[in-house]
Amino acid sequence: MDSRLSPLHGIHALESFAQRLVLVIRQILDAPPPHRDDQDAVALMALCFTRKEAAHLRSILALVRAGQYRDAVLIARSMIEGVALLTWAAREPSTRPALWRKFACAIG
Repeated sequence: MDSRLSPLHGIHALESFAQRLVLVIRQILDAPPPHRDDQDAVALMALCFTRKEAAHLRSILALVRAGQYRDAVLIARSMIEGVALLTWAAREPSTRPALWRKFACAIG
């Protein structure tokens, strides 16, 4: 079988991309944030999610290196849920980020 058709080839290609993405995210998050209006709740939510998603991506990389693919997939599914929540909030930025914040505080 051609090694380029192997599922592991795809995983390794994605791993390389994910490593580069972690570096880009680190550069973005290390820079001082631009001044935002205190009312820009979607921006705050996006910043929180970006930090958490970066941590999740680092965990996925560690799990993939250890051959723990199923666990990596579980974390990836959680990341997709985060994107869905952020998209949900961005559709009604005047109300939904506040609902998310209340929910996060209630369970946190």
